[in-house]
Amino acid sequence: EPERTTLASLRIPIEVRNDNGMQRRTSLFQELLGVILDLPNPHAWPPQTALTYRFGVWPEEGETPKVIPREAEADLVSKWLPRPLEQDLILIPQAQIAPNDVCTLVSAAADD
Repeated sequence: EPERTTLASLRIPIEVRNDNGMQRRTSLFQELLGVILDLPNPHAWPPQTALTYRFGVWPEEGETPKVIPREAEADLVSKWLPRPLEQDLILIPQAQIAPNDVCTLVSAAADD
């Protein structure tokens, strides 16, 4: 529910699941890490930073994805996706984000 869910609270179900009392990485997160490891790191982020991701909003045709600032992760999803049926929340590997928080998308999942 975008009206009651914060971006930060989405990280838990994206990254971990409970399996018989043990915390394990989700399949989605393992796949994301695999993609991140295959991407170039054009901004030379240190490894511990390059292996992270940020939330973003998929753009209109011909635009660059909008990176949601880290400090805005306490915001409700609805603030960033006011039209949730018409917009997509995306995960952007940090390696594809410039130091000024502009997405320099090298590759998208739809490119394959």
